[in-house]
Amino acid sequence: MRKLLLLVFAILAIVTAGCDNTVDLPPPTPQAGQITATIIDSVLPTLNVKVGSVVAFRNRDELPHTATADDESFTTGPIHENDLSGDVSFTRVGTFNYHCEFHPSMTATIRVME
Repeated sequence: MRKLLLLVFAILAIVTAGCDNTVDLPPPTPQAGQITATIIDSVLPTLNVKVGSVVAFRNRDELPHTATADDESFTTGPIHENDLSGDVSFTRVGTFNYHCEFHPSMTATIRVME
């Protein structure tokens, strides 16, 4: 019985050795135009947008939040419960990491695509 188990494990090791478990996903489809991004449960949204898009952030939390670029290229200022921020325009391709100034552990990314 032990030899049979060893044989089975050896065969499984040989069969799965060449397997590639990665999955190639298609690139995300970016949103375009006027976009409302919702902050909820202290989570900033990760977004994929097209160049020229305009994003406003709605805060669905009781605590105030901001959406502030790590490189300081944009900030919404404080967004209070159920408020909508001013517009943030994205005019160039790039990846913009951002955070909440009040809660630095809240981070996300906005990818701007053609």
